[in-house]
Amino acid sequence: MHNKHTMHVLKQFETLPSHLYKGSTNRGIGSSHVSKSLSEKEYQSYRAARVEKLRQLYEENPVEVKRTWTLPKGETDGRKAQVTEELVGEDFSPFDMPDFEEQMPNWEDYINKYME
Repeated sequence: MHNKHTMHVLKQFETLPSHLYKGSTNRGIGSSHVSKSLSEKEYQSYRAARVEKLRQLYEENPVEVKRTWTLPKGETDGRKAQVTEELVGEDFSPFDMPDFEEQMPNWEDYINKYME
């Protein structure tokens, strides 16, 4: 592992331009309509909308799981119990749905809302 000192020493031999390995994206470059606040503010709201939609899909289609705790042979300490999970019924994942992307929020809606 590198520590702060070795990183400082290795930086002296670096051949890449500093803007390629420093900091985050969109720092002073990009089109005139897109700023750094787009990647921070609007992308966060887009991600929050996707998370909320996924939460809704999982709540609409709950998966029932049966959990069983078993102790290893010769153990009496319940903290060492091993949990085994067994699905009861069908497994569900919203990512396997055929119309998954159509149900998710559209990224263009967030960009257009920002540019107006």
